Amino acid sequence: MMGIRSWLCGKAERRARKAARRAADEALFAGLLDQLCRSREAHGGARFLQIGANDGCTNDPLHPVIQRYRLEGICVEPLPEAFDLLRKTYSDHPNVRLIQRAIGSESGWMNLYVAGLPDGASEAERRDAYRKATFSKASAIAKTRKACGVDDRAAEEKLQIRQVETSTLPGLLADCGNPGIDILQIDAEGEDWRILRQLDGLPSLPPLVNLEHKGLDPEEREAMQRWLSRSGYLWFEHGRDTCALRIDWQGH
Repeated sequence: MMGIRSWLCGKAERRARKAARRAADEALFAGLLDQLCRSREAHGGARFLQIGANDGCTNDPLHPVIQRYRLEGICVEPLPEAFDLLRKTYSDHPNVRLIQRAIGSESGWMNLYVAGLPDGASEAERRDAYRKATFSKASAIAKTRKACGVDDRAAEEKLQIRQVETSTLPGLLADCGNPGIDILQIDAEGEDWRILRQLDGLPSLPPLVNLEHKGLDPEEREAMQRWLSRSGYLWFEHGRDTCALRIDWQGH
C-alpha cells in the first residue's frame, strides 16, 4: 500500500511541476509580447500579421494585446464561417485589416476540410471544428471518425469542404503594400512550418514570431527550430506553441 501511495504522490508532484513550468512559459510569452507592444508605442505602435486568425478571440494569444494597444495589423482567415465571426470580433477596430485567404506554396484555390460533427453539436463544438480546419483530408476524416464514432467511409461523407483562395506569404505582403511586421502569429493546423520558411528572402524578419508546433511531425519541428536559430532567433516552447525572439531586438 505504501508503494502505491508513494507512486501516486510522485505522479501528483510531477504533474504539479509540469503545470508550474507551463505557467512560467506562458507568463514569459505574455511578458515579451507586452514589452514589444509597449516599446513600439512611441513609434506608431506594433504591427502584426496573424495567419489562421479563426474568430479572432477563441484561444487567441494576440487578441488581448490587439485590444489593449489598439494595434494595427492584418488578420488572415480562409474559412467563410470563421471569417464572418472574425469580422464581428473586429468590427470596431478600423486598424485591423481582414483578408479571407489561406497561405500556401502558390497562389490559386485549394480545398479546406472541416471535420464533421455528431448531430446536436454545440456552438462551441462548431467553432472548435472551424478552428481545426485543415488542408489534409486524411486528418479531417480521422477527426470526424473520432468525434462521430463512425468508419472512414461515413466520416468522409460527413466532411464539410470549402474551396478557398490561397497565396504565398510574400504575395500576401505585397498585396498589402509590404508593411513592416513586428509580430507574426501562425496557427495553421500543421502548415505552420511551411508558412514560416516563406520568410526566407524577405528584406526583414519580424522581431517576434509565435507559431503552433503541435501539428508538426518531429522532422518538421527540428527543421523549424534549426531555421529559427540560423535566422537569428532565440526560441522556447510554451504549451502547443513555439515563441521566437530576434537576438538583435532592443526591448526598450
